[in-house]
Amino acid sequence: MLNFNKKKYHVVKRALPRPMASFLVDYFFLKHQVVAKFFRDGFITRDRLEWGSWADPQNQSTYSCYGDFISETLLLRLHPLIEKHSGHKLIPTYSYMRIYKKGDVLETHIDRAECEVSATLNLGGGKWPVFFKDKDGDKKAFSISLSAGDLAIYKGCELQHWREALEEEYCIQVFLHYTNEANQHLRFDTREMPGLPSAYKQSGGWFKYSQLNMDILRGKDKDKDKDK
Repeated sequence: MLNFNKKKYHVVKRALPRPMASFLVDYFFLKHQVVAKFFRDGFITRDRLEWGSWADPQNQSTYSCYGDFISETLLLRLHPLIEKHSGHKLIPTYSYMRIYKKGDVLETHIDRAECEVSATLNLGGGKWPVFFKDKDGDKKAFSISLSAGDLAIYKGCELQHWREALEEEYCIQVFLHYTNEANQHLRFDTREMPGLPSAYKQSGGWFKYSQLNMDILRGKDKDKDKDK
C-alpha cells in the first residue's frame, strides 16, 4: 500500500469487536491478579517470565507479558489484516501485552528489527495518545488516539514513538510485531513456535536449560541410590 509506505502508519477502526476487546480486558486483569498472588505466596519465583512480570525496563512496576497465548493468537489471526493494510508480505515475530496504570509514560524509542511492521491494539481503558515522529527528516510529531478495539499499524524501526503520562486509571495494549518475509530467521522471534516464552529465543533455549537441570537432578538421584 503506497499510502502506508509514505505515511508509515495506518489506523484500522474496530479491528477487534468491542465485546471481544472487553472480554480480553477481563482476561488480562484476571491474569494480572493471579500472577501477583503467585509471586506474593511464593508459588512461582519472579524469574518465571512466562507468567509476565513487573520488571520491563521500559515500564518497571507495570505488569507486562511476552507471548501470552491469547496475544500470540491475535498475532496470527490479525496477520492477514496487517499485510492487507501495510501492503507488505510479513512474517509474525512476537506479541507483547501491558496493563498501563495512571501516571505511566512510554519513553521515546524505535523498535528492533523483529518489529519492522508493528501494531498497537487498544483493548480498553483510556484513549491514550501514542506519539510518532519520523527518525529521519524534519517532519513534525503527530499523535493517534485509539478506542477499544482500534488498531494502529506503523513502521516500528522508522517512526520514533512514545506516550506521555496516562491520565486515566488504566489502558491495556497488545503489541503485535512482524518483519519482512525475507527475514525468515526472525520468524516467531527465533522461537520454534508461537506461544513459547522468551527464554526459547536463545539457541537451545529453555529446553536446553531445563534438560541441564534434569540431568543434574538425575545425577543427584543416582548418587543417593549409591549411598543406599
